[in-house]
Amino acid sequence: DIGGQSIMAGAVFLLKSEYRLGQQLTAFNQGSADNFVSIQADSKAMKNVIKDAKRMAELDESIMMFGETGTGKQLLAKACHEGSRNRDGKFIVVDCRILAGKEASLEFFGENDEKLGLLDLANRGTLFLDEVADLPSDIQTKFLKILQSGYYQRAGESVSRPLEVRIISTTQKDLGALVQKGSFSEDLFYRLNVLSLFLPPLRERKSDIIALAERFIKQHSMKLGRQTPRLTKACMDYLHTYPWPGNIRQLENTLYRSVSLLEGNEIDKIHIQLPSCSATSSIVSQEFNGSLEDEVKRFEKEILMRLYPSFPSSRQLAKRLGLSHTAVANKLRDYGINKKTAKII
Repeated sequence: DIGGQSIMAGAVFLLKSEYRLGQQLTAFNQGSADNFVSIQADSKAMKNVIKDAKRMAELDESIMMFGETGTGKQLLAKACHEGSRNRDGKFIVVDCRILAGKEASLEFFGENDEKLGLLDLANRGTLFLDEVADLPSDIQTKFLKILQSGYYQRAGESVSRPLEVRIISTTQKDLGALVQKGSFSEDLFYRLNVLSLFLPPLRERKSDIIALAERFIKQHSMKLGRQTPRLTKACMDYLHTYPWPGNIRQLENTLYRSVSLLEGNEIDKIHIQLPSCSATSSIVSQEFNGSLEDEVKRFEKEILMRLYPSFPSSRQLAKRLGLSHTAVANKLRDYGINKKTAKII
């Protein structure tokens, strides 16, 4: 020291490559696989979803989840949040279907110090945008500017605040079609759809149905303070073959009713109250009024859009579907499916 003051006498620098440093940061921020244990995944389709979700949870980029209503998108989003480096922050759920008018903008972005917005509440956490296709156009515009700049301002303020929020969005609508119609911002779509997850409907993951049913029966029985009943073979067969247009949510609600009203310790087919529904009824919407050719094309496009991110070339997709490369290439061109319209992970 000089004159009683400490000075720097020497130092050691540890130099690491960007690759090695990235590995260490990823390992440090890696969440526990236990975050996904509550999600039933015996089927191959759902196992693949969970595998991808675990990897995406560790990243910082936005996630878009596609799937029908009741497929468990919010549950999966919460698991991704708990497996992320933002896990200590809040998980804020926003139902975009109820946002409208000036009050919605203040709700979303906040106002001065009088009202915290959703971006404030989700700071250093996760903002979950449920049914993002219904986000009002004025909020779309403002939100896009925020995502582009990385900063946001509350209404009536000139102070810019850094955006430190992970965005996870869901939709059951065809966002690509909405972009083409101009009702959803194309730039915002690509900002939110950096990483994609496609949740299969329950009818496409039949090996999960009975395990889910038994889990729900046990949970509801514990809440009701009664002995857990068992499913008869006839009931299992019925649950397994029903198409479940309302997916997991419908299954859970159905079993809650059965357990609540049950007298005895067996749930049989007669205890399951479900509307008549054929195995193919959910393929065609009730509003369908076109020709058979129109509906076949719509269904064909839906299949190609779902598979393209996993098989992002006409040759790979042709092999997967058992068709000729030329036939698949023509269909992709006719439906406008490419790396821009079907975001590749």
